[in-house]
Amino acid sequence: NLQTEEVCSGLFDLNWPILNYTIHNTVAETRSLCGILPISFCQVKQNEYNFTLTIDGNSVGVDGPKSNIPVKSDADWKILQLTDIHYDPEYAPGSLADCLEPMCCQRSSASGTIEVSKQAGYWGDYRDCDTPLHLIENAFEHIRETHEKIDYIYQTGDIVSHIYWATTKNGNKDVLSKLNQLIAEKFDGIPVYPNVGNHESHPSNVFGAIDAPAEFNVRWLYEHLWSIWYRWLPTDAEQTVLKGGYYTASPKQGFRVISINSNE
Repeated sequence: NLQTEEVCSGLFDLNWPILNYTIHNTVAETRSLCGILPISFCQVKQNEYNFTLTIDGNSVGVDGPKSNIPVKSDADWKILQLTDIHYDPEYAPGSLADCLEPMCCQRSSASGTIEVSKQAGYWGDYRDCDTPLHLIENAFEHIRETHEKIDYIYQTGDIVSHIYWATTKNGNKDVLSKLNQLIAEKFDGIPVYPNVGNHESHPSNVFGAIDAPAEFNVRWLYEHLWSIWYRWLPTDAEQTVLKGGYYTASPKQGFRVISINSNE
């Protein structure tokens, strides 16, 4: 009774093939596989996974705030961060916001009589629901109207919704394309530096190495990300985006953006 039958079966169908492949192709021993899980009695003892970090114990630690903080001025760069948008194309105002699944407010639950207190709001809902498109559009427009000076935008991932038991590659790609295009339109002329979130993959959180079989790797995701990111990034970023969803770029002398894909 951890979740509904639909959620459990969806998670199993999406993740079992990956787990099965991993078990039959890993160099990890049984104890090491167990040690990956949050189980305290399993300790990894394989030499392949032992490593040492050398830390300089003589360095001076940080014991307080810096005293030489520059005074703010009109010349300062203003950077907008957009993060965890979690756009839900199936969000429906008036649908069931108090459901048994991890994510509610879905169009599929909008039929029938629903108590007013359990209905999803028009501008989103504070219960287990993600973000409707009209809220995202309105927020972008408000930001643009309110903040006349925006030098750069950091888009730090997690555009895809939390419906992790029912994602598809094409569905994730459609959501990523739609939102990146919306950002380009609403913030026309402003450089954007995007990042990949853990929800962008299919299944969620699974970033198979690009040298794994096609059905298990995430080459499809990195290729799609480059197809929608290239407008903002230098051409030499293509190689690393396609390799691992990461890149670096220098918008101005003395300023470098480093986008790390920590999901890998």
